[in-house]
Amino acid sequence: MTTTTSQDFTTYYLQRTTQEFAEDLDKVRAADDFKAESLPFLIHALQQGTALYSARDQERVVKPASVAAAVDEDVVMVEAAEEDAAPKKEKKEKKDKKEKSKKRKSTSG
Repeated sequence: MTTTTSQDFTTYYLQRTTQEFAEDLDKVRAADDFKAESLPFLIHALQQGTALYSARDQERVVKPASVAAAVDEDVVMVEAAEEDAAPKKEKKEKKDKKEKSKKRKSTSG
């Protein structure tokens, strides 16, 4: 993930968070014990919420939908190819076991 993506996500996240929690933030700022020095601490605390999101999720939020869809499509295609390969591998392993078993029976008998 690029620094720009991270910065864009942080900006977006802070905008959404302050919109959603506007009433609560107003109450905090209006509290008797809230001082101007507390503002950087509050901002930092809000920014920590971005750590809950993976780099991929952050990219999905800030990049245009078409770009995100193309990336997701690539991932889905890779996952599908891996899923297709797994049954073939299992069949080969079973076949190899059967052949070994047949060899043991023929040599021991």
